[in-house]
Amino acid sequence: MGLQEEMEEYLCEVEKTLAGIEDDVEAFFSDLETQENPFSKEADSDALSTYEWAPRTEINPAQRRAREKYEQWYNSVEPLVYEYLPRRYEEFEDTHSKIIKYLNLNSGITKSAPADPMERAVEIISILDGQRSIAKAAPNRVAAEQFNARKEISADVEADELLRAKQLFENGLVRESGVIAGVALERHLLTMCETSDKEIEYDATHSIDRLAQSLYEADEIRNSPMKRLKHLGGVRGDCAHPGDEPNSESVERLLNDTEEFVRNGFESE
Repeated sequence: MGLQEEMEEYLCEVEKTLAGIEDDVEAFFSDLETQENPFSKEADSDALSTYEWAPRTEINPAQRRAREKYEQWYNSVEPLVYEYLPRRYEEFEDTHSKIIKYLNLNSGITKSAPADPMERAVEIISILDGQRSIAKAAPNRVAAEQFNARKEISADVEADELLRAKQLFENGLVRESGVIAGVALERHLLTMCETSDKEIEYDATHSIDRLAQSLYEADEIRNSPMKRLKHLGGVRGDCAHPGDEPNSESVERLLNDTEEFVRNGFESE
């Protein structure tokens, strides 16, 4: 199981700690009352709140349950947001502070309590939904990082293989040069299959012509480059199997075309 799948499974598991929290929030605020702030009428501005929470004499069990469930979930997912979504971390922390403040009824003298307490319950649930969405984005961030890493690694390997193939060709080792260039081209096509956002049927053991056919059927490349790739696959096959010495001009074309495909893709085809 990859890291992305492990994170998704973990988030699904810790999500269970929030079970029933919406009912708890609604039960808590349905049991509250607000009253008009007596100082608001005397103020010359809107700085003072219009309503404040009516005094209470005991802790509401639903309030305690909601706070405990929320804090347990938050402390389970906060490290993931900090590690994998640093740009969203400040927003995640701000929403945490707001939810705790609202659950503790810390509106403050310049922050109105709602006229209807249930408005605050709806607001808390909405804020929590947004916070949960941030946390659930962490596995996708991991997938994106792994995706980019694979492409970068593949590009580096392809460049090294092409350089080695050119050196072999310059030293008169035409067959060996063609084999290495073919490996670079196969790797490039395989990376295209792996990183495509389309459903492509392929296997890591497939040859150049089969990978080219799969990409063509998925509409990733057009007919012209597909035919060129199949021809290059034939040249690579001639180099890889015993027999007559492969044609040096064909191998040189394999080298040049592979470099062109790796650098520029197939947009111009």
